[in-house]
Parts: sequence; structure tokens; C-alpha cells
Amino acid sequence: MNPLWISVFVCSIIICCWSTRAAADIGVCYGLNGNNLPPPEEVVALYKQYGIKNMRLFNPDPSVLQALRGSGIAVIVSVPNEDIPTIASTQAGAQQRFEANLAPYLNDVNFSFIAVGNEVVPEGDGTAIAAAMQNMQTVLKTRNLSGRVKVSTAMPLTVLGTSYPSLRRRSTA
Repeated sequence: MNPLWISVFVCSIIICCWSTRAAADIGVCYGLNGNNLPPPEEVVALYKQYGIKNMRLFNPDPSVLQALRGSGIAVIVSVPNEDIPTIASTQAGAQQRFEANLAPYLNDVNFSFIAVGNEVVPEGDGTAIAAAMQNMQTVLKTRNLSGRVKVSTAMPLTVLGTSYPSLRRRSTA
């Protein structure tokens, strides 16, 4: 067999395997701020139709969580920024938020992450992120969910400061 054909065949297999793996990792943020949005049931059906296996929710909307029941879609659900001080201040605050918003869906919705806040700047509520994450992690541990559901946060890129160009030139003049 011609070495060129072998190379093409091997490259094709690699590309097919890579693209199959990449498709499995696709996720889409599901925002609810907008006009004329389709109902959550239609959105979940679209995710399934196109093989999208991961969803990010910016808040635990009951109608969306209801539509996700039994879908198998992995969900990252966010704690709204305005709830961070309450969750950070006491374990009871984190427990109450979890019980009210996520516990009713635990058996039917595939929660993969709880994202505490969304792009909170380090000043202000950002100082409470670590405590809020720790309290939410404790809630998960008490319910034996810490191996299944992880706690994270989404930081704004501004925390990096100036990142381009990566090396600043100094003038020698």
C-alpha cells in the first residue's frame, strides 16, 4: 500500500477520533435575559438534537430545571452574585439556598458543578467568594455529593491584569 494513503488513513482516523471527543465536550450557556425565548422544553430538545451534553445556567430557574429532568445533560448552575454574601456569611445560608434551589432536582438533573458567582471582581463581593465556595462544598459533603458535584467560580479576565503583550519591552534610551 502506498505510504501516502497510509498517512491519509491514519490522519483521518485521528481527526475522526478528535472530532468525536470534541463534540462530547461541547457545552452552551443558557441565558434567560432576552425577548421571544423558546420555552425551556424546546431548548432542552435542541441540546439533545444537536448532541450538546453540557449546559451552563446563570441561575437555578425552576422551569429550566424542570425541563432538564431526565435529560442526562450535565448542568453547571450558578449562584447569582447577589446571593454570595448570604452564602458566605453562614453555613445555614448556603444550606438554605441549596435546599430551596437544587435539592428538589437532585434525583433527576445531572448537576456537575455549582459555580459561585459569575465574574465577580476581587473587590466587593469578590472577597466573599472563597467563604461561599467553602460553605457550598460543606453542603455537598453533608449530602455525600462532593464526589459528583464540584464547586467552582468564574473569574473575570481583568484579574489577570495586562496580559498582552506577554513581554513588555523596556526602553534602554
